[in-house]
Amino acid sequence: MRTCRSLLTCLTLVLSACAQESRLPTAIAVQAPYALDPRVIEAHDRVEALGDDELAALLTATLTDRTRIFRQRSHGVYAGYTKTDGSVWQWYRGRATAIRGTWGVVRHAPRPQVCFRYRASPPGTVVEYVPEECIEAWQIIAPTDMVGGRPGDPFRLAA
Repeated sequence: MRTCRSLLTCLTLVLSACAQESRLPTAIAVQAPYALDPRVIEAHDRVEALGDDELAALLTATLTDRTRIFRQRSHGVYAGYTKTDGSVWQWYRGRATAIRGTWGVVRHAPRPQVCFRYRASPPGTVVEYVPEECIEAWQIIAPTDMVGGRPGDPFRLAA
């Protein structure tokens, strides 16, 4: 691992790394802080090493009957529970109840992804509401904005 001896050296290394052709998809390269995250690089390599059937199975296993807590600039802190029946429940701070939606692994070209569809816009979001959102596999395997998670529905979001 290289270490920086001066601020100028560090800046030169980071800028030269960003200028080189990336092995990562364009979506990752645009998100420069994530592009250097070892978890993202490892997740990308793992996705590339798996066949489509294996990747779809991994995505399903990663999300089935799981509660995950996220912190994002656009949504704030929220918790989501993905049930085995394909329903998803998202709770946002300030709401009395969770927003219901659906989730599933979809075999989009070029690789399987996870898609979510919601019935309502979360309050207080600063981005345009998208009723259906598909997320690349690496973002499910190594979610850089996830702050915690555990099996089951400990917050009873689906109750």
